Amino acid sequence: MAKTTDVTAAFPAAITAFGTVSSWTVTQTGKNVIGHDEDGEVDAESYTEINYELEIEGETDGAAPAVSDVIAFDGRNYVVDEVSYGESNDAVGTFSIKAHSYKNLG
Repeated sequence: MAKTTDVTAAFPAAITAFGTVSSWTVTQTGKNVIGHDEDGEVDAESYTEINYELEIEGETDGAAPAVSDVIAFDGRNYVVDEVSYGESNDAVGTFSIKAHSYKNLG
């Protein structure tokens, strides 16, 4: 079972369970359905879902979530798709996380 990490971000320096957030971005995209009349003209358009992509970067304390973990961020749960982390010669660890969520609009 995936663990849940609560980010509760307050930009720009939220203290998280795995480090300090220096930046974050949420991208929203919609999936739509287009209806056509008998003449082929668009007569209706509606969105069936909204996809959310979350990217977080910052300095890590050594702990990081894993792929498939769930991150609670800004009131929404995101599934982690990608985790990158490393350390420089000044012993500062960095992390980058990409995650996704969606909302079904019916």
